[in-house]
Amino acid sequence: MAQTSGKISGTVVDKDTGEPLPGVNVMAEGAGTTLGAATDEEGFFMILNAPVGNYEVTASFIGYRDVIMQSVRVSLDLTTKLTFEMEQTTLAGEEVVVVATRPLVQRDATNTNIIRSAQEIENLPTRGLEELASQVAGVVKEENSNVMNIRGGRGSETAMYIDGVFVNDPYNYAVRVDIPNQAIEEMSVQTGGFNAEYGEAMSGIVAITTNPGTKKYHASFEAITDEFLSADNKMLGTYSYGYNEYIGTVSGPIIPGTQHTFFLSGTRKYLADRTPSWGWAENPHRIDDFTFYETETRTDTSGATYLDTTASQTHDFTARQPGNYSSDWSVNGKLRLRLTDNIELKGSLVRTDRKFRSGLYAGAINPLYIFNIEHNPVMLTSATSMNINLTHTLSNNTFYELKVNRFDTQRKWYDAVFKDDLMKYGDPTYNPYPDTDKWYGETYSSRIAPMDFYEPGAQYTSYFKNRTEYWGVDFDISHQLGNHHSLKAGFDYKYHTMREMRIYNPQALASRESGLTDIERYRSADIRMYGYDVNGDETDDGPHFIKKPKTWSSWFLSPRISPRLRSRRTGISALLKGWISF
Repeated sequence: MAQTSGKISGTVVDKDTGEPLPGVNVMAEGAGTTLGAATDEEGFFMILNAPVGNYEVTASFIGYRDVIMQSVRVSLDLTTKLTFEMEQTTLAGEEVVVVATRPLVQRDATNTNIIRSAQEIENLPTRGLEELASQVAGVVKEENSNVMNIRGGRGSETAMYIDGVFVNDPYNYAVRVDIPNQAIEEMSVQTGGFNAEYGEAMSGIVAITTNPGTKKYHASFEAITDEFLSADNKMLGTYSYGYNEYIGTVSGPIIPGTQHTFFLSGTRKYLADRTPSWGWAENPHRIDDFTFYETETRTDTSGATYLDTTASQTHDFTARQPGNYSSDWSVNGKLRLRLTDNIELKGSLVRTDRKFRSGLYAGAINPLYIFNIEHNPVMLTSATSMNINLTHTLSNNTFYELKVNRFDTQRKWYDAVFKDDLMKYGDPTYNPYPDTDKWYGETYSSRIAPMDFYEPGAQYTSYFKNRTEYWGVDFDISHQLGNHHSLKAGFDYKYHTMREMRIYNPQALASRESGLTDIERYRSADIRMYGYDVNGDETDDGPHFIKKPKTWSSWFLSPRISPRLRSRRTGISALLKGWISF
């Protein structure tokens, strides 16, 4: 569970006398919404549950010039403090414009919390969630991987939240959703001391708030490619590695003139070589062009075997590692409906589908597989996160959030030619063995002499797929105690469904050995599964039991206590803060 908003607070005083001004109207407009409050007798005001984003805050009072403070930034779960100094005037309509600056110290930040706004992200030379997070001190991204290590911890010890929803795969804590930089309103990277509601991390937290759209229509398109370079010959000091990325966004009000907004983005990314290697591209011994004349043993209509030498394969190698592509499609959407002045309903969707291959066997340069790229394994992943968030402001100092969310991620890892057709893995009709019963269920692993490369047609001898999904309900309530203290409590519930099928020797399923029962055939194939039957179909019944772990009643209570102590002797103010969590 994670909050998705912040606070604006401050004081309004007379510029000449320094006396507090009660009854001043303070209006905050930005992030697609308009919020307001009035100062109390001490000139203090507070706006709770302000969505993350930039605001223009205006203080207005009869007999005083309006003061407009621009570029006021509200960050996730933090308080933005402002001070307005108003000048008396006898003329109506006069105003003073002030540009807000970020404080050097965020006084209510009780942990190491590095925040990147949409404007800062736009100016960074990196793209992608993991790359952006790795710009923070203490965060290291593994090369050619999306795994992040925070403060020396393992990659599985970092939790990723998007709009308050936990998006790590519960199976292995991998993050498979992706959103473009344009869809990020704010990124918060917390490298220690995070609050009580973050109960699924040990090393760090990455919290993303997506763009909800604004009151004005906006559209953008961005295209990035290196295809104008050559993959064979160096140009401008480099090669073309087949990098292509296209991003389109559209946002604005659902109905013009209202506070109902939307944001939608789509991303298409294709990398012909997803892990460019200097050791491959600049290798002076790299093969440029090679033709392999394949000799296959075939059976004619009379049953006699013969050698077929007519087949051939021509390989044109470039600076791109062969077969090492990645193909991604991503979509991100968000709706925000202002139902009443006190009730807001938000919904968000993030989905990423990815297909990639390791051209030289699991990303490592292994020349043995260089002529059998077509059978090298392919990985397919998909991840979907959906979230509905209802926020209800009960009073000026109390509001609650109710979230219903669903997360679903799937993976497959198999032979790029045979895919889900498990009987083809060991069928010699589709492999270079003779088409006789003797060769059904056998592993084809012939080598090209004298170089000892695997011949084309050697099947990938493994099959894996899994699916992990959960739906959850989160509830939290926040209450402001006076001007400086707050109390937050809540719980969450998650209901998981986990399935897995792993076959270590799928070619054995095609065996025609006499007297072999189905059970013995499955055992020889070494099938291990739950939530799937022997045909690979999802099932909730029978001996292949499904795993449905539950996480519930995760209560937390988090008082944020900020007493102010002032030393009369020195006149220095100190702010004491602390979190109590249990």
